[in-house]
Amino acid sequence: MKKLFYLVSAVVALSGMLTACGGAPEKVAVANSIKKILPVNFEVMAVTAVSGIPGLFEVQLKADRQPVVLYVNKSAKLVFSGSIVDVDTKQNLTLEVQKKMAGK
Repeated sequence: MKKLFYLVSAVVALSGMLTACGGAPEKVAVANSIKKILPVNFEVMAVTAVSGIPGLFEVQLKADRQPVVLYVNKSAKLVFSGSIVDVDTKQNLTLEVQKKMAGK
């Protein structure tokens, strides 16, 4: 649990340094960045801003028909893997997106 806390804290701290202006990075730029670290075929389904964390964007992928959620900064040069959890509701927001993508 401490690791998750530190991960979320690091993402929040880093988000303050990320560029908050402008829209989400282009799907092509995101795909090109992720191809460098994800050795499977995938399709970028959506790139949307993460509410409450300026400069962080949620990336919804389909990799081998499986839903995958990653996070990137505005330039898509930093990729974050892991869950975002609302500490008040204890809801895993990342898992909720994956469930919606899978149609569950």
